[in-house]
Amino acid sequence: MIARLRTPRRAAVAALLLAAALACGRRPAALPDTLTLAVATAPTSLDPRLATDTLSGRLLRLTHRGLVRLDDHLRPAPDLATWERLGPTRYRFHLRPGVTFHDGRPLTAADVVATYRSLLDPALASPHRGIMEPVAAVEAVDPRTVEFRLRHPFAPFLASLTLGICPAGWSGPGPPPGAGPFRLVRRVRDQELDYERFPGYAGPPVRLARLRVRILPDATVRALELERGGVDLVINDLPPELL
Repeated sequence: MIARLRTPRRAAVAALLLAAALACGRRPAALPDTLTLAVATAPTSLDPRLATDTLSGRLLRLTHRGLVRLDDHLRPAPDLATWERLGPTRYRFHLRPGVTFHDGRPLTAADVVATYRSLLDPALASPHRGIMEPVAAVEAVDPRTVEFRLRHPFAPFLASLTLGICPAGWSGPGPPPGAGPFRLVRRVRDQELDYERFPGYAGPPVRLARLRVRILPDATVRALELERGGVDLVINDLPPELL
């Protein structure tokens, strides 16, 4: 990811700032409360079951959490749940207590089951359905325990469970809420998305208070906004002639 901060010479600083702003831990005094990011195109979907493009994936990592995350070495690590392997085709997941969605409802095994059953349902036409082909069944054992049974052993199974969990029965309006560190508070289609830190986030404190994503298709406009201070970051998409 290449990020540019106000002046192109500070691209490396920008990348570090974005990483620090979204990280958890003690907050340095120089970190802004609000970060404004400019992108060339809108995310294709803010539903983790349907999104495939890079920008959608980045934004969904802020708003949603999966059963599993990938650590710095791309190895599966617990996110919403810990797990035990009961056999080559049977896995049991234990959800963390106290996790809530952005709308206040608790995240339970029923939400996990609904999310993955919807992926397997051809009616949803999820682009992620193929990776779930080995799943024969997903069932709630109790409100905080979920069991997956596979048709056959599947080595990448745990790594495939990073998809964000959505509330069971969600029908809108808008994208399904998640349980991540940021929640979407305003969306002007094809223009802007505003996020704020979720106070009910069941994880380490998040440094950044607000994130604004401005959709500016014209590269010259993005460059001018960066120069005048209308945006703090432009990621990946300033052509060389504007640098």
